[in-house]
Amino acid sequence: MIQLGKSLILTRMLFPEAYGVMAIVWSVLYTLGMLSDAGLSAAAIRHERAHKTSFTNTLWTFKVARGFMIFVVTCLIAYPISVVYQMPYLVWLIQLAWMIMAISGFNSTNVYSQQRQMVYGRLTFIELSNEVVRLVVMVVWAYFHTGVGAMIGTSVVCAVYFLVASHQVLPKIKNRFVWDRAAIRDIFHFGKWVFLSSTIFLVYTQGDRMLLGHYLDIKMLGIYSIAIMISEIVSGVISKHNNAVLYPALSRVISQDRPRFQEVFYKKRLGLDFAIVLPVAVLMVIASQVINLMYDSRYQAAGWMLQILCVRLFMIAVLSTSETCLFALGKPKFSVVQNACRATGILVGIPLAWHCYGLGGVVWVVAMTEIPVFAVLRVRDGPREAPFPSARSALPSDSLSGPFGWRSDQTDIFLVAIAVSIPI
Repeated sequence: MIQLGKSLILTRMLFPEAYGVMAIVWSVLYTLGMLSDAGLSAAAIRHERAHKTSFTNTLWTFKVARGFMIFVVTCLIAYPISVVYQMPYLVWLIQLAWMIMAISGFNSTNVYSQQRQMVYGRLTFIELSNEVVRLVVMVVWAYFHTGVGAMIGTSVVCAVYFLVASHQVLPKIKNRFVWDRAAIRDIFHFGKWVFLSSTIFLVYTQGDRMLLGHYLDIKMLGIYSIAIMISEIVSGVISKHNNAVLYPALSRVISQDRPRFQEVFYKKRLGLDFAIVLPVAVLMVIASQVINLMYDSRYQAAGWMLQILCVRLFMIAVLSTSETCLFALGKPKFSVVQNACRATGILVGIPLAWHCYGLGGVVWVVAMTEIPVFAVLRVRDGPREAPFPSARSALPSDSLSGPFGWRSDQTDIFLVAIAVSIPI
């Protein structure tokens, strides 16, 4: 809600072009972060040595080094990127944005400890207060200086705030520089599949904005970014639930009480179904009216884009819990296959859709990128490999079709919402 409120305020203070520029900058920064991902957060939560001080301090040391490696790469690629997009000012914007990654590298590993133990009180306080600080600083900054500098400068301020809060508010370990070769070996062993998956995943999540930077003018890219931003608020809630609640819960059950795995999985999934799936179906119907109500006339084109993107949100809500389940079971290679399907759809589908159907076709390609993932999960849940042979025992027999399947009521909502709301 805070993020949405920030968007409503800033769209009245900034121009759509500012969002277009920042879409490119954040895509570059996100790409560097994903490429340098070695499964650190997953290892810090799931690894059997995650409670050892030497392991967490080694992980923290690696995080710090990773931030400065990103700085070197950023300095090398900033100018070529500005040439590709024909925006000279991207050089200093991208180089300033690296500071966010460098500062975040010093964040306390107690963040992971709180997630592993499923103790969210102080961590939630830090995250909410960080969003409040972001809102206040960005509004004040944008009031005195309208431009993309307000967005990047605010992000740097918030990165410093989160760094200090993670060390001062959260209890437990005081991080220091340690290099444990055994810990590094374990991190890389677990993270090799995560790295490959992350490399492919960034194409899926950022490929649309990078490609559209060539096709669209900067104003229309900014409007598209608004639609994506709103959809990512919802997908962010889903991701937060999976990473902060479902994944730690399943990891704990696997290590301590594996027979209860099915029960925990289905209870967590049922909660997400009620909290997300039904609201997404409603948003799919009224997305255009929501945009018309919240934003001025410059951003009205984001309405029909958001309406189509809700198709992807629905599939993410249904399928993401199954992906988290496989990850908790120690099978990250399936994530690689799923992300490869998504990335292929983006790289192949967007250029073809643009030349054949324009921007509308591109948005539909982005919305439908989860369909190949559904196929992969269904193959995984085939009769020979079904990991939960008695899956229906956790809930009433008519409520679920399988651990990686669709619920019949979800499918009905999905089809009805598309038929009613989206012109084809």
